[in-house]
Amino acid sequence: MEANESITAALANSDPVSIGKWTFRADSLSLECLDNHVKLEPRVAYLLYYLVEKAGAPVSRAELMDGVWPGLVVGDEALTGAINKLRNAFGDDSHHPEVIKTIPKVGYQLIADVEFPDPEKARGASDPDLRSTASRSKELARSSRFPVWLRLTGRNLVILAAILILVGGIHVLDVAPQEPASTVEHLQRPDKPSIVVLPFINASNNQDYDYLSNGITDDLITDLSQLSGLFVIARQTSFQFKGKAISAREISKLLGVRYVLQGSVRRSGERFRVNVQLADGDTDGQIWANRYDGTLENVFDLQDSFTNQILTALAIQLSDRDRAHLARRDTLSSAAYDEFLKGWEHYWRFSRDDFAEAERHFRQALKLDPGYTRARAALALIYWQAWEQNWHANVGGPVWAGWVKARNALDGALDSPIPFAYAINAEMLLYNHEFDAAIAEANKAIELSHNDPDGRLVLARILSYTGDYRRAIELAESAQRLNPNYPAPYQTVLGKIYFDQKQYQRAADILDKAVRLNPRDPRPNIPLIATLGHLGKQELARQAIDRVSALQRLEKIRPLSIDSVKNQLPYREDANRLHLIDGLRKAGVREH
Repeated sequence: MEANESITAALANSDPVSIGKWTFRADSLSLECLDNHVKLEPRVAYLLYYLVEKAGAPVSRAELMDGVWPGLVVGDEALTGAINKLRNAFGDDSHHPEVIKTIPKVGYQLIADVEFPDPEKARGASDPDLRSTASRSKELARSSRFPVWLRLTGRNLVILAAILILVGGIHVLDVAPQEPASTVEHLQRPDKPSIVVLPFINASNNQDYDYLSNGITDDLITDLSQLSGLFVIARQTSFQFKGKAISAREISKLLGVRYVLQGSVRRSGERFRVNVQLADGDTDGQIWANRYDGTLENVFDLQDSFTNQILTALAIQLSDRDRAHLARRDTLSSAAYDEFLKGWEHYWRFSRDDFAEAERHFRQALKLDPGYTRARAALALIYWQAWEQNWHANVGGPVWAGWVKARNALDGALDSPIPFAYAINAEMLLYNHEFDAAIAEANKAIELSHNDPDGRLVLARILSYTGDYRRAIELAESAQRLNPNYPAPYQTVLGKIYFDQKQYQRAADILDKAVRLNPRDPRPNIPLIATLGHLGKQELARQAIDRVSALQRLEKIRPLSIDSVKNQLPYREDANRLHLIDGLRKAGVREH
Protein backbone atom coordinates (compact mmCIF):
# COMPACT_ATOMS: atom_id res chain seq x y z
CA MET A 1 0.00 0.00 0.00
CA GLU A 2 1.34 3.48 -0.85
CA ALA A 3 2.30 5.77 2.06
CA ASN A 4 -0.61 8.19 1.54
CA GLU A 5 -3.07 5.31 1.27
CA SER A 6 -1.74 3.83 4.52
CA ILE A 7 -2.17 7.17 6.29
CA THR A 8 -5.70 7.64 4.94
CA ALA A 9 -6.62 4.16 6.10
CA ALA A 10 -5.18 4.82 9.58
CA LEU A 11 -7.32 7.96 9.93
CA ALA A 12 -10.47 6.50 8.38
CA ASN A 13 -12.28 5.58 11.61
CA SER A 14 -11.42 8.70 13.61
CA ASP A 15 -14.18 10.87 15.05
CA PRO A 16 -14.22 14.67 14.57
CA VAL A 17 -12.18 16.62 17.14
CA SER A 18 -12.65 20.29 18.07
CA ILE A 19 -9.41 22.31 18.05
CA GLY A 20 -10.19 25.83 19.20
CA LYS A 21 -12.80 27.15 16.80
CA TRP A 22 -11.95 24.51 14.18
CA THR A 23 -13.23 20.98 13.67
CA PHE A 24 -10.66 18.44 12.57
CA ARG A 25 -12.15 15.62 10.51
CA ALA A 26 -9.29 13.16 10.22
CA ASP A 27 -11.35 10.71 8.16
CA SER A 28 -11.75 13.30 5.38
CA LEU A 29 -8.35 14.98 5.95
CA SER A 30 -10.00 18.35 6.51
CA LEU A 31 -10.38 21.32 8.86
CA GLU A 32 -13.68 23.20 9.09
CA CYS A 33 -14.59 26.53 10.66
CA LEU A 34 -17.88 28.25 9.74
CA ASP A 35 -17.71 28.56 5.95
CA ASN A 36 -14.00 27.70 5.76
CA HIS A 37 -13.07 24.21 4.61
CA VAL A 38 -9.37 23.39 4.30
CA LYS A 39 -8.19 20.13 2.77
CA LEU A 40 -4.98 18.75 4.31
CA GLU A 41 -2.33 16.63 2.70
CA PRO A 42 -2.38 13.11 4.19
CA ARG A 43 0.96 13.46 5.98
CA VAL A 44 0.02 16.91 7.32
CA ALA A 45 -3.30 15.51 8.61
CA TYR A 46 -1.41 12.66 10.27
CA LEU A 47 0.93 15.17 11.94
CA LEU A 48 -2.07 17.01 13.36
CA TYR A 49 -3.56 13.68 14.42
CA TYR A 50 -0.34 12.94 16.34
CA LEU A 51 -0.28 16.40 17.99
CA VAL A 52 -3.92 16.00 19.04
CA GLU A 53 -2.98 12.78 20.83
CA LYS A 54 -0.40 14.78 22.80
CA ALA A 55 -2.64 17.86 23.28
CA GLY A 56 -1.25 20.27 25.86
CA ALA A 57 2.19 18.64 26.09
CA PRO A 58 5.40 19.58 24.24
CA VAL A 59 6.40 16.98 21.65
CA SER A 60 10.00 16.73 20.47
CA ARG A 61 10.97 17.06 16.83
CA ALA A 62 12.60 13.63 17.00
CA GLU A 63 9.41 12.01 18.31
CA LEU A 64 7.30 13.71 15.64
CA MET A 65 9.60 12.55 12.85
CA ASP A 66 9.67 9.00 14.22
CA GLY A 67 5.91 8.98 14.76
CA VAL A 68 4.69 10.68 11.58
CA TRP A 69 7.30 9.21 9.24
CA PRO A 70 7.87 5.77 10.88
CA GLY A 71 10.56 3.75 9.19
CA LEU A 72 11.49 6.58 6.81
CA VAL A 73 14.63 8.70 6.70
CA VAL A 74 13.44 12.30 6.32
CA GLY A 75 15.15 15.62 6.70
CA ASP A 76 14.36 18.13 9.40
CA GLU A 77 12.87 20.37 6.74
CA ALA A 78 10.05 17.86 6.14
CA LEU A 79 8.71 18.41 9.65
CA THR A 80 9.21 22.19 9.47
CA GLY A 81 7.34 22.29 6.16
CA ALA A 82 4.45 20.21 7.52
CA ILE A 83 4.17 22.41 10.63
CA ASN A 84 4.11 25.52 8.42
CA LYS A 85 1.32 24.00 6.33
CA LEU A 86 -0.68 23.31 9.48
CA ARG A 87 -0.18 26.87 10.69
CA ASN A 88 -1.28 28.22 7.33
CA ALA A 89 -4.39 26.03 7.45
CA PHE A 90 -5.32 27.35 10.89
CA GLY A 91 -4.27 30.92 10.04
CA ASP A 92 -1.93 30.69 13.04
CA ASP A 93 0.95 33.10 13.69
CA SER A 94 4.19 31.44 14.85
CA HIS A 95 5.21 34.59 16.77
CA HIS A 96 1.85 34.85 18.59
CA PRO A 97 0.50 31.31 18.35
CA GLU A 98 -3.00 30.30 19.33
CA VAL A 99 -2.88 26.74 18.00
CA ILE A 100 0.69 25.41 17.58
CA LYS A 101 3.51 26.77 19.71
CA THR A 102 7.21 26.26 18.99
CA ILE A 103 9.09 25.07 22.09
CA PRO A 104 12.69 26.27 21.61
CA LYS A 105 15.26 23.46 21.42
CA VAL A 106 12.47 20.92 21.93
CA GLY A 107 9.71 20.78 19.35
CA TYR A 108 6.06 21.82 19.21
CA GLN A 109 2.98 21.96 21.42
CA LEU A 110 -0.71 21.99 20.51
CA ILE A 111 -1.91 24.78 22.81
CA ALA A 112 -5.46 25.33 21.54
CA ASP A 113 -8.36 23.91 23.55
CA VAL A 114 -9.08 20.38 22.35
CA GLU A 115 -12.47 18.72 22.74
CA PHE A 116 -12.71 15.01 22.07
CA PRO A 117 -15.93 13.08 21.41
CA ASP A 118 -17.64 12.37 24.73
CA PRO A 119 -18.28 8.63 25.14
CA GLU A 120 -20.84 9.30 27.89
CA LYS A 121 -22.90 11.48 25.56
CA ALA A 122 -22.68 8.79 22.92
CA ARG A 123 -24.40 6.49 25.40
CA GLY A 124 -27.14 9.03 26.05
CA ALA A 125 -25.74 10.79 29.11
CA SER A 126 -26.78 14.42 29.52
CA ASP A 127 -24.00 15.78 31.77
CA PRO A 128 -21.45 18.01 29.99
CA ASP A 129 -17.83 16.90 29.85
CA LEU A 130 -15.97 19.08 32.37
CA ARG A 131 -12.65 17.24 32.25
CA SER A 132 -9.47 19.08 31.45
CA THR A 133 -7.73 18.85 28.10
CA ALA A 134 -4.98 16.81 29.79
CA SER A 135 -7.38 14.16 31.11
CA ARG A 136 -9.14 13.93 27.75
CA SER A 137 -5.76 13.55 26.09
CA LYS A 138 -4.98 10.60 28.35
CA GLU A 139 -8.26 8.95 27.43
CA LEU A 140 -7.58 9.46 23.75
CA ALA A 141 -4.15 7.87 24.16
CA ARG A 142 -5.92 4.77 25.47
CA SER A 143 -8.37 4.70 22.57
CA SER A 144 -8.13 1.79 20.15
CA ARG A 145 -8.49 4.24 17.28
CA PHE A 146 -4.77 4.96 17.59
CA PRO A 147 -2.14 2.62 16.15
CA VAL A 148 -0.51 0.18 18.55
CA TRP A 149 2.74 2.17 18.61
CA LEU A 150 0.82 5.17 20.02
CA ARG A 151 -1.13 3.25 22.67
CA LEU A 152 0.74 3.28 25.99
CA THR A 153 -1.00 2.95 29.32
CA GLY A 154 -0.38 2.73 33.02
CA ARG A 155 3.01 1.54 34.16
CA ASN A 156 4.45 1.56 30.62
CA LEU A 157 3.88 5.30 30.37
CA VAL A 158 5.58 5.94 33.70
CA ILE A 159 8.54 3.78 32.72
CA LEU A 160 8.78 5.56 29.38
CA ALA A 161 8.75 8.93 31.16
CA ALA A 162 11.65 7.83 33.34
CA ILE A 163 13.56 6.39 30.39
CA LEU A 164 13.12 9.60 28.38
CA ILE A 165 14.79 11.52 31.17
CA LEU A 166 17.50 8.98 31.93
CA VAL A 167 18.63 8.48 28.35
CA GLY A 168 18.19 12.06 27.19
CA GLY A 169 14.68 12.08 25.73
CA ILE A 170 13.25 15.45 24.88
CA HIS A 171 10.26 15.63 27.16
CA VAL A 172 8.43 13.91 29.98
CA LEU A 173 4.97 12.63 29.17
CA ASP A 174 2.21 14.27 31.17
CA VAL A 175 0.63 11.06 32.42
CA ALA A 176 -0.78 9.91 35.74
CA PRO A 177 0.52 6.42 36.67
CA GLN A 178 -1.96 3.60 37.25
CA GLU A 179 0.48 1.79 39.51
CA PRO A 180 2.62 3.22 42.33
CA ALA A 181 5.58 5.20 41.02
CA SER A 182 7.85 3.22 43.35
CA THR A 183 7.74 0.38 40.80
CA VAL A 184 9.93 2.51 38.53
CA GLU A 185 13.66 2.86 38.99
CA HIS A 186 14.46 6.56 39.43
CA LEU A 187 17.62 8.60 39.74
CA GLN A 188 19.43 8.29 43.05
CA ARG A 189 19.35 11.35 45.29
CA PRO A 190 22.57 13.19 46.12
CA ASP A 191 23.82 13.29 49.70
CA LYS A 192 22.83 16.93 50.26
CA PRO A 193 19.59 18.94 49.95
CA SER A 194 18.38 18.76 46.36
CA ILE A 195 15.85 20.82 44.44
CA VAL A 196 14.30 21.47 41.04
CA VAL A 197 12.92 24.94 40.26
CA LEU A 198 10.04 24.55 37.83
CA PRO A 199 9.44 27.33 35.28
CA PHE A 200 7.25 29.98 36.85
CA ILE A 201 3.86 30.37 35.17
CA ASN A 202 3.09 33.59 33.35
CA ALA A 203 -0.26 34.41 35.01
CA SER A 204 -0.56 37.72 33.14
CA ASN A 205 -3.14 38.27 30.47
CA ASN A 206 -0.32 39.07 28.03
CA GLN A 207 1.74 36.19 26.61
CA ASP A 208 4.50 38.69 25.79
CA TYR A 209 5.39 38.67 29.50
CA ASP A 210 6.64 35.07 29.28
CA TYR A 211 10.16 36.48 29.23
CA LEU A 212 9.67 37.88 32.75
CA SER A 213 8.40 34.67 34.37
CA ASN A 214 11.07 32.65 32.54
CA GLY A 215 13.76 35.17 33.50
CA ILE A 216 12.86 35.14 37.18
CA THR A 217 13.01 31.33 37.08
CA ASP A 218 16.40 31.45 35.35
CA ASP A 219 17.82 33.85 37.92
CA LEU A 220 16.57 31.76 40.82
CA ILE A 221 18.17 28.62 39.34
CA THR A 222 21.41 30.57 38.77
CA ASP A 223 21.50 31.92 42.33
CA LEU A 224 20.77 28.58 43.95
CA SER A 225 23.22 26.76 41.65
CA GLN A 226 26.12 28.77 43.05
CA LEU A 227 25.60 27.42 46.58
CA SER A 228 27.94 24.59 47.55
CA GLY A 229 25.48 23.05 50.02
CA LEU A 230 22.67 22.52 47.53
CA PHE A 231 22.11 20.24 44.52
CA VAL A 232 20.11 22.03 41.80
CA ILE A 233 18.66 20.53 38.61
CA ALA A 234 19.65 22.48 35.49
CA ARG A 235 17.41 24.84 33.59
CA GLN A 236 17.17 22.70 30.44
CA THR A 237 15.65 19.81 32.38
CA SER A 238 13.48 22.03 34.58
CA PHE A 239 11.89 23.78 31.61
CA GLN A 240 10.78 20.48 30.09
CA PHE A 241 8.04 20.51 32.73
CA LYS A 242 6.68 23.87 31.60
CA GLY A 243 2.90 23.72 31.29
CA LYS A 244 2.65 20.20 32.71
CA ALA A 245 0.40 19.15 35.59
CA ILE A 246 2.68 16.63 37.32
CA SER A 247 2.77 16.21 41.09
CA ALA A 248 5.78 17.28 43.12
CA ARG A 249 6.13 13.66 44.26
CA GLU A 250 6.42 12.31 40.72
CA ILE A 251 8.85 15.03 39.60
CA SER A 252 10.90 14.41 42.73
CA LYS A 253 11.17 10.70 41.95
CA LEU A 254 11.87 11.17 38.25
CA LEU A 255 14.71 13.63 38.89
CA GLY A 256 16.04 12.23 42.15
CA VAL A 257 15.55 15.42 44.20
CA ARG A 258 13.81 16.09 47.52
CA TYR A 259 12.25 19.51 46.93
CA VAL A 260 10.18 21.10 44.16
CA LEU A 261 9.86 24.87 43.88
CA GLN A 262 7.23 26.44 41.67
CA GLY A 263 5.51 29.77 41.29
CA SER A 264 3.77 32.28 39.08
CA VAL A 265 4.28 35.85 37.94
CA ARG A 266 1.39 38.19 37.18
CA ARG A 267 2.34 41.51 35.62
CA SER A 268 0.17 44.53 35.00
CA GLY A 269 2.05 47.50 33.58
CA GLU A 270 5.05 48.17 35.81
CA ARG A 271 3.62 46.24 38.76
CA PHE A 272 3.81 42.51 39.23
CA ARG A 273 3.01 39.83 41.79
CA VAL A 274 5.10 36.72 42.39
CA ASN A 275 3.64 33.67 44.14
CA VAL A 276 6.17 31.05 45.27
CA GLN A 277 5.67 27.68 46.95
CA LEU A 278 8.07 24.96 48.07
CA ALA A 279 6.88 21.35 48.18
CA ASP A 280 8.36 18.22 49.73
CA GLY A 281 8.66 15.51 47.08
CA ASP A 282 8.38 12.74 49.66
CA THR A 283 4.98 13.81 50.99
CA ASP A 284 3.72 16.02 48.13
CA GLY A 285 2.98 18.52 50.92
CA GLN A 286 3.67 22.23 50.93
CA ILE A 287 6.57 23.32 53.14
CA TRP A 288 6.41 27.04 52.58
CA ALA A 289 4.62 29.57 50.40
CA ASN A 290 4.54 33.33 50.07
CA ARG A 291 3.39 36.17 47.86
CA TYR A 292 5.43 39.18 46.81
CA ASP A 293 4.16 42.42 45.28
CA GLY A 294 6.39 44.99 43.67
CA THR A 295 7.44 46.90 40.59
CA LEU A 296 10.27 46.54 38.14
CA GLU A 297 12.12 49.17 40.15
CA ASN A 298 12.39 46.89 43.18
CA VAL A 299 12.65 43.56 41.35
CA PHE A 300 16.10 42.84 42.82
CA ASP A 301 14.93 43.34 46.42
CA LEU A 302 12.00 41.07 45.66
CA GLN A 303 14.27 38.33 44.32
CA ASP A 304 16.59 38.62 47.32
CA SER A 305 13.62 38.32 49.65
CA PHE A 306 12.17 35.08 48.31
CA THR A 307 15.60 33.53 47.67
CA ASN A 308 16.56 34.07 51.33
CA GLN A 309 13.24 32.70 52.56
CA ILE A 310 13.64 29.60 50.39
CA LEU A 311 17.10 28.97 51.87
CA THR A 312 15.69 29.44 55.37
CA ALA A 313 12.92 26.94 54.65
CA LEU A 314 15.54 24.44 53.39
CA ALA A 315 17.78 25.12 56.42
CA ILE A 316 20.79 25.71 54.12
CA GLN A 317 23.92 26.86 55.93
CA LEU A 318 25.63 29.55 53.88
CA SER A 319 29.39 30.02 53.73
CA ASP A 320 30.97 33.46 53.37
CA ARG A 321 31.54 32.61 49.71
CA ASP A 322 27.86 31.73 49.27
CA ARG A 323 26.77 35.01 50.85
CA ALA A 324 29.11 36.94 48.56
CA HIS A 325 27.61 35.21 45.50
CA LEU A 326 24.06 35.97 46.59
CA ALA A 327 24.89 39.59 47.38
CA ARG A 328 26.40 40.20 43.96
CA ARG A 329 24.33 42.12 41.44
CA ASP A 330 25.47 42.50 37.84
CA THR A 331 23.38 45.64 37.42
CA LEU A 332 21.30 47.98 39.54
CA SER A 333 19.33 49.19 36.52
CA SER A 334 15.92 47.54 36.36
CA ALA A 335 15.49 48.79 32.78
CA ALA A 336 18.77 47.16 31.71
CA TYR A 337 17.73 43.97 33.49
CA ASP A 338 14.40 43.99 31.67
CA GLU A 339 16.20 44.32 28.32
CA PHE A 340 18.55 41.50 29.27
CA LEU A 341 15.64 39.17 30.09
CA LYS A 342 14.04 39.91 26.73
CA GLY A 343 17.30 39.03 24.99
CA TRP A 344 17.78 35.92 27.13
CA GLU A 345 14.34 34.69 26.10
CA HIS A 346 15.38 34.93 22.43
CA TYR A 347 18.72 33.24 23.16
CA TRP A 348 16.94 30.11 24.42
CA ARG A 349 14.99 29.84 21.15
CA PHE A 350 18.36 29.24 19.48
CA SER A 351 17.84 30.31 15.88
CA ARG A 352 19.69 32.68 13.59
CA ASP A 353 16.88 35.27 13.74
CA ASP A 354 16.45 34.94 17.49
CA PHE A 355 20.17 35.45 18.04
CA ALA A 356 19.95 38.66 16.03
CA GLU A 357 17.03 39.80 18.20
CA ALA A 358 18.89 38.77 21.37
CA GLU A 359 21.89 40.84 20.24
CA ARG A 360 19.64 43.91 19.91
CA HIS A 361 18.32 43.54 23.46
CA PHE A 362 21.75 42.83 24.99
CA ARG A 363 23.17 45.92 23.28
CA GLN A 364 20.29 48.00 24.59
CA ALA A 365 20.94 46.67 28.09
CA LEU A 366 24.57 47.77 27.79
CA LYS A 367 23.48 51.17 26.55
CA LEU A 368 21.41 51.55 29.73
CA ASP A 369 24.23 50.18 31.92
CA PRO A 370 27.68 50.00 30.23
CA GLY A 371 29.05 48.07 33.21
CA TYR A 372 26.50 45.23 32.94
CA THR A 373 28.96 42.35 32.58
CA ARG A 374 26.25 39.69 32.30
CA ALA A 375 24.86 41.39 29.19
CA ARG A 376 28.37 41.63 27.77
CA ALA A 377 28.99 37.95 28.49
CA ALA A 378 25.66 37.12 26.82
CA LEU A 379 26.82 38.99 23.70
CA ALA A 380 30.00 36.93 23.71
CA LEU A 381 27.89 33.79 24.09
CA ILE A 382 25.70 34.43 21.05
CA TYR A 383 28.66 35.55 18.93
CA TRP A 384 30.57 32.41 19.91
CA GLN A 385 27.69 30.03 19.32
CA ALA A 386 26.78 31.78 16.06
CA TRP A 387 30.38 31.26 14.97
CA GLU A 388 30.20 27.57 15.93
CA GLN A 389 26.97 27.22 13.94
CA ASN A 390 28.41 29.14 10.96
CA TRP A 391 25.68 31.80 11.29
CA HIS A 392 27.95 34.51 9.93
CA ALA A 393 24.99 36.58 8.76
CA ASN A 394 24.37 37.43 12.42
CA VAL A 395 27.80 38.83 13.05
CA GLY A 396 28.63 40.31 9.68
CA GLY A 397 31.75 39.97 7.58
CA PRO A 398 33.94 36.92 6.92
CA VAL A 399 34.14 33.66 8.83
CA TRP A 400 36.37 35.05 11.59
CA ALA A 401 34.14 38.06 12.31
CA GLY A 402 32.13 36.05 14.83
CA TRP A 403 35.28 34.94 16.63
CA VAL A 404 36.59 38.51 16.83
CA LYS A 405 33.27 39.86 18.11
CA ALA A 406 33.05 37.09 20.71
CA ARG A 407 36.61 37.80 21.83
CA ASN A 408 36.00 41.55 22.15
CA ALA A 409 32.78 41.10 24.12
CA LEU A 410 34.36 38.44 26.31
CA ASP A 411 37.36 40.60 27.21
CA GLY A 412 34.95 43.11 28.75
CA ALA A 413 32.93 40.42 30.52
CA LEU A 414 35.99 38.88 32.19
CA ASP A 415 36.48 42.03 34.27
CA SER A 416 33.76 40.68 36.55
CA PRO A 417 33.18 37.16 35.23
CA ILE A 418 30.22 34.82 35.55
CA PRO A 419 30.42 31.05 34.95
CA PHE A 420 29.54 30.97 31.26
CA ALA A 421 32.07 33.74 30.53
CA TYR A 422 34.83 31.48 31.88
CA ALA A 423 33.37 28.55 29.90
CA ILE A 424 33.42 30.49 26.61
CA ASN A 425 36.97 31.62 27.28
CA ALA A 426 37.97 28.01 27.95
CA GLU A 427 36.55 26.88 24.60
CA MET A 428 38.30 29.67 22.72
CA LEU A 429 41.58 28.77 24.38
CA LEU A 430 41.03 25.14 23.39
CA TYR A 431 40.69 26.12 19.74
CA ASN A 432 43.99 27.99 20.09
CA HIS A 433 45.59 24.82 21.51
CA GLU A 434 46.26 26.57 24.84
CA PHE A 435 45.24 23.45 26.72
CA ASP A 436 46.44 24.20 30.25
CA ALA A 437 44.91 27.68 30.19
CA ALA A 438 41.65 26.26 28.84
CA ILE A 439 41.48 23.71 31.67
CA ALA A 440 42.14 26.44 34.24
CA GLU A 441 39.33 28.64 32.86
CA ALA A 442 36.85 25.76 32.79
CA ASN A 443 37.70 24.93 36.40
CA LYS A 444 36.93 28.55 37.33
CA ALA A 445 33.48 28.18 35.76
CA ILE A 446 32.81 25.09 37.91
CA GLU A 447 34.16 26.76 41.05
CA LEU A 448 31.81 29.71 40.54
CA SER A 449 28.77 27.47 40.07
CA HIS A 450 28.93 23.99 41.56
CA ASN A 451 25.66 22.99 39.90
CA ASP A 452 26.37 24.30 36.41
CA PRO A 453 26.39 21.30 34.04
CA ASP A 454 27.65 23.33 31.09
CA GLY A 455 30.93 24.21 32.82
CA ARG A 456 31.48 20.53 33.55
CA LEU A 457 30.70 19.61 29.96
CA VAL A 458 33.15 22.21 28.62
CA LEU A 459 35.90 20.82 30.85
CA ALA A 460 34.99 17.26 29.78
CA ARG A 461 35.29 18.31 26.13
CA ILE A 462 38.70 19.92 26.71
CA LEU A 463 40.00 16.88 28.58
CA SER A 464 38.75 14.62 25.79
CA TYR A 465 41.10 16.46 23.42
CA THR A 466 44.02 16.28 25.85
CA GLY A 467 43.59 12.53 26.45
CA ASP A 468 42.38 12.56 30.09
CA TYR A 469 39.47 10.26 29.22
CA ARG A 470 38.64 8.95 32.69
CA ARG A 471 38.18 12.43 34.15
CA ALA A 472 36.35 13.58 31.03
CA ILE A 473 33.80 10.75 31.36
CA GLU A 474 33.30 11.51 35.07
CA LEU A 475 32.60 15.17 34.30
CA ALA A 476 30.25 14.40 31.40
CA GLU A 477 28.28 11.94 33.51
CA SER A 478 28.07 14.35 36.45
CA ALA A 479 26.82 17.01 34.02
CA GLN A 480 24.12 14.58 32.87
CA ARG A 481 23.08 14.01 36.49
CA LEU A 482 22.58 17.75 36.98
CA ASN A 483 20.76 17.98 33.66
CA PRO A 484 18.97 14.60 33.27
CA ASN A 485 17.14 15.76 30.15
CA TYR A 486 20.49 16.57 28.60
CA PRO A 487 20.69 17.80 24.97
CA ALA A 488 22.75 16.43 22.10
CA PRO A 489 26.18 17.97 22.99
CA TYR A 490 26.39 15.80 26.11
CA GLN A 491 26.16 12.67 23.97
CA THR A 492 28.55 14.13 21.39
CA VAL A 493 31.28 14.60 24.02
CA LEU A 494 30.83 11.10 25.44
CA GLY A 495 30.63 9.49 22.01
CA LYS A 496 33.83 11.18 20.87
CA ILE A 497 35.64 10.01 24.01
CA TYR A 498 34.71 6.38 23.31
CA PHE A 499 35.71 6.84 19.67
CA ASP A 500 39.13 8.15 20.71
CA GLN A 501 39.51 5.05 22.90
CA LYS A 502 38.58 2.87 19.86
CA GLN A 503 35.42 1.55 21.51
CA TYR A 504 33.69 1.97 18.18
CA GLN A 505 30.33 0.27 18.71
CA ARG A 506 29.74 2.07 21.99
CA ALA A 507 30.72 5.35 20.34
CA ALA A 508 28.39 4.68 17.39
CA ASP A 509 25.41 4.03 19.67
CA ILE A 510 25.97 7.22 21.67
CA LEU A 511 26.69 9.45 18.67
CA ASP A 512 23.65 8.13 16.82
CA LYS A 513 21.57 9.18 19.83
CA ALA A 514 23.13 12.67 19.67
CA VAL A 515 22.15 12.95 16.00
CA ARG A 516 18.58 11.93 16.78
CA LEU A 517 18.38 14.43 19.64
CA ASN A 518 19.30 17.29 17.30
CA PRO A 519 19.17 16.39 13.61
CA ARG A 520 20.12 19.95 12.62
CA ASP A 521 23.50 19.87 14.39
CA PRO A 522 26.24 18.56 12.10
CA ARG A 523 28.84 18.20 14.86
CA PRO A 524 28.01 14.72 16.21
CA ASN A 525 27.96 13.43 12.64
CA ILE A 526 31.70 14.00 12.18
CA PRO A 527 32.93 11.51 14.84
CA LEU A 528 29.96 9.25 13.95
CA ILE A 529 31.10 9.08 10.30
CA ALA A 530 34.67 8.29 11.42
CA THR A 531 33.35 5.62 13.81
CA LEU A 532 31.28 3.99 11.06
CA GLY A 533 34.31 4.11 8.78
CA HIS A 534 36.40 2.15 11.27
CA LEU A 535 33.50 -0.29 11.77
CA GLY A 536 33.26 -0.80 7.99
CA LYS A 537 29.57 0.22 7.93
CA GLN A 538 29.72 2.01 4.59
CA GLU A 539 25.99 2.41 3.99
CA LEU A 540 25.34 3.99 7.37
CA ALA A 541 28.39 6.20 6.88
CA ARG A 542 27.06 7.33 3.49
CA GLN A 543 23.72 8.24 5.07
CA ALA A 544 25.51 10.33 7.71
CA ILE A 545 27.63 12.06 5.02
CA ASP A 546 24.48 12.88 3.04
CA ARG A 547 22.88 14.23 6.21
CA VAL A 548 25.80 16.60 6.83
CA SER A 549 25.88 17.65 3.17
CA ALA A 550 22.18 18.57 3.30
CA LEU A 551 22.70 20.66 6.42
CA GLN A 552 25.70 22.40 4.89
CA ARG A 553 23.78 23.21 1.70
CA LEU A 554 21.01 24.64 3.83
CA GLU A 555 23.44 26.89 5.68
CA LYS A 556 25.44 27.65 2.48
CA ILE A 557 28.73 26.53 4.02
CA ARG A 558 31.68 24.59 2.65
CA PRO A 559 30.92 20.89 1.93
CA LEU A 560 32.33 18.23 4.21
CA SER A 561 35.83 17.14 3.28
CA ILE A 562 39.02 15.98 4.96
CA ASP A 563 40.52 19.42 4.40
CA SER A 564 37.55 21.18 6.01
CA VAL A 565 37.76 19.04 9.16
CA LYS A 566 41.42 18.39 9.89
CA ASN A 567 42.25 21.89 11.11
CA GLN A 568 39.13 22.12 13.31
CA LEU A 569 40.12 19.29 15.64
CA PRO A 570 42.07 20.70 18.61
CA TYR A 571 43.72 17.45 19.68
CA ARG A 572 46.83 17.74 21.80
CA GLU A 573 48.30 14.62 20.13
CA ASP A 574 48.51 14.35 16.33
CA ALA A 575 47.94 10.60 16.54
CA ASN A 576 44.40 11.18 17.77
CA ARG A 577 43.66 13.62 14.95
CA LEU A 578 45.02 11.18 12.38
CA HIS A 579 42.89 8.40 13.89
CA LEU A 580 39.72 10.42 13.27
CA ILE A 581 40.79 11.50 9.77
CA ASP A 582 41.58 7.87 8.92
CA GLY A 583 38.02 6.93 9.92
CA LEU A 584 36.58 9.68 7.72
CA ARG A 585 38.61 8.42 4.74
CA LYS A 586 37.44 4.86 5.31
CA ALA A 587 33.87 6.15 5.38
CA GLY A 588 34.33 7.76 1.97
CA VAL A 589 34.64 11.45 2.87
CA ARG A 590 36.19 13.41 -0.01
CA GLU A 591 39.67 14.89 0.39
CA HIS A 592 38.95 18.44 -0.89
